[in-house]
Amino acid sequence: MRSLRAELFVVDWGIAMIVRLFAAGVVALCLHGAVAASSERGEGSAIASPADVTGTAVPSGAIATRGVPDHRFKLVGTYTPDGVFRKATYGAEYLERWSAERLRGTRPAEVPPSFELTSSETVVQDFAPPWRAAKSFKSRSVVARLRDTIVRAAYGPERVLRAPTHVTMDSRQRLILTDPREPSIHVLDGRNSFRIQGGPNSRIWRPSGVAVDGDDNIYVADEQRAVILVYNPDGRFTRQLGKFHGENMFQQPTGIAIDRVRGRLYVLDSPLNELVEMDLNGRLMKRIGGFRNPSVEFDCPTEVAVEDNTIVVLDSFGTRIVVLDAKGNSVRDFKVANVPRTPKVSETGLALDAAGHVYVSGGNSAGVRIYTTAGKQVGSVGNSTSEQMRFSGVSGVWVASDRMYVADTDHSRVQVFARATSE
Repeated sequence: MRSLRAELFVVDWGIAMIVRLFAAGVVALCLHGAVAASSERGEGSAIASPADVTGTAVPSGAIATRGVPDHRFKLVGTYTPDGVFRKATYGAEYLERWSAERLRGTRPAEVPPSFELTSSETVVQDFAPPWRAAKSFKSRSVVARLRDTIVRAAYGPERVLRAPTHVTMDSRQRLILTDPREPSIHVLDGRNSFRIQGGPNSRIWRPSGVAVDGDDNIYVADEQRAVILVYNPDGRFTRQLGKFHGENMFQQPTGIAIDRVRGRLYVLDSPLNELVEMDLNGRLMKRIGGFRNPSVEFDCPTEVAVEDNTIVVLDSFGTRIVVLDAKGNSVRDFKVANVPRTPKVSETGLALDAAGHVYVSGGNSAGVRIYTTAGKQVGSVGNSTSEQMRFSGVSGVWVASDRMYVADTDHSRVQVFARATSE
């Protein structure tokens, strides 16, 4: 018996190596063809060198930002639809398009359900009581594993990202994002990536805003269930916020943000035009706006961000920024240019960096615009001639240190940019 198992192991290992070498050869041929085609077209680089709006050329790889060097960004890489981060080289750009074409659906119609197209994520099921996960494990034969490996090499793995919207990052540098079409929460961390699965009989129905606290606990606003769900860093459900004596405190929570220093959770309830401040255990601190606090006026606020005692709210269906102090008092407001008045939350995003710059994503320009909290636009990022830097369905944006993360729902990806002056 041991001899037979050893032989099967050797056969299985050998077959797997042959399949990997074959797949690598196919990819190499594809890349060779792509480079040759680009040479014929005169393309010398994966990243274009656009000029800013003043006509001044910017460094190779930098995106034009209205002539302000401090706000120029260059593409670092992309989290592609299969959930894998790829650097911004020409080969990676070609592989991204190649994988995106194969990953248009969750599973190709030609592949029967009995075939396993394993994704790069571990699935964490989060069933709501009284439902429990019950899945028996059946070992697969050597022939079945070989068959699945060949099919996965031909058609690609199961799609990971479908329509990423809100995005954030924890202290471990893990990218965390919501995917309401799945529905699920993705925690992208290389080989340790996992997703918290939602859907029927689950706690998650339609995730919207996402934030993390100082201990890397994950807070998710579910706009359909009208609650805030809290998970530990490993994706295990810990508690639910937004219930008082069995009744919901929110009507439809959308954007959320956490002040990690003060331990405060800010939740936007768009239909009620309120910004609700809570502690991290769900205790209500105050309500800002709405009929309870008319000193601050909101009109369908959709996104909120907080940094260094400053709170900013994207208001009026994405056409206005309201700036508040730490006590919730209105400081100023200003209009946001080139953004259509739309009630679709998934079409816009908001971020605030440590220097006090406000980042608004989405809208007619399908890019990211950068403002000071005084309302002056100091930069814009988007719509380059490069395939990887062309925005279409931009939604959420997150800024951490010298990096900017932009979720693109149309292309099922998250792009990572670095400040051009920081490298």
